[in-house]
Amino acid sequence: SNNTGGSTVNVNVKNGIVTPPTPVLTAAFMSPASGATVTGTTTVGMAVSGSTAVSKTFQLAVDGTVTSTQAVSGTTASYALDTTKLTNASHTLKLTVMDSAGGSATTTQSVTVANIVPLTAAFTSPAAGATVSGTSTIGMSTTGGATATSRTYRLSVDGTVASTQTVSGSSASYAWNTSGVANGSHTLSLTVTDTAGGSATATRSVTINNVTPPPATGTIKVYITQPTGGTVSGTQWVVIWLDNAAAGNKTYTFSANGTTVATGTTSDRPASLPWNTASGSNGTTTLTVNVKDASGNTGSGSVGVWVAN
Repeated sequence: SNNTGGSTVNVNVKNGIVTPPTPVLTAAFMSPASGATVTGTTTVGMAVSGSTAVSKTFQLAVDGTVTSTQAVSGTTASYALDTTKLTNASHTLKLTVMDSAGGSATTTQSVTVANIVPLTAAFTSPAAGATVSGTSTIGMSTTGGATATSRTYRLSVDGTVASTQTVSGSSASYAWNTSGVANGSHTLSLTVTDTAGGSATATRSVTINNVTPPPATGTIKVYITQPTGGTVSGTQWVVIWLDNAAAGNKTYTFSANGTTVATGTTSDRPASLPWNTASGSNGTTTLTVNVKDASGNTGSGSVGVWVAN
């Protein structure tokens, strides 16, 4: 039995245009990575996706301040960010991209700036062009450079190394005995290096003027123990020690460049006499102490100083 059956269904077909979904504009940083530590000049890479518009504008802001605005036809842009103009700290980069179709997108990320301030070297004493004598303290200092590191200070006089010191701080000093150096102008050169490879130099000219005192005379040995040379100013106490002097009182006569400054009689040992350095002229000064003891024995001693009031 060959049974069959069938049915029909009527449908209406209506073709139309299907509108695709609107692209979503997305902005992104390509470099540096989020949270990265940056130094010097770093390239900020920027990109956009989801836009079919011909022109896009990339606006970059750092901590809210716009640093770059670029209109491009592509999907990427870049900016050379000079981080030395920023503080060493965390900073926020904000990217805003707008296209010619009215689309807009933003993104942010943080980076940390950690620049090393360049190492500098300087003399803190004596002053540039100063006149020195006796033992003069040379003060040296640095700023910048690598943190938490030691620094090596190398001091040269007229090209000959006089001192090399490695210290953990930002300053160093050297007691320079100028008595072994000829009078005249001399050049101090300082080179400082740190463990990060930084290096800095400084130079300074000074003039040495040491006074050669006259030889001691008499049977009493007279020693001026203060001042012993160098530069003096204001009121100084001249301290005198004696050998081979008789017991009892001694008479002291103190002169500066041949002019009597003070006299005194005492049995004290040591003896001391006040000296107002402003009573004479600045410059080379020879101090002389003549002593006479109770037995009539005499002696003298001298020292050269530089007066700078």
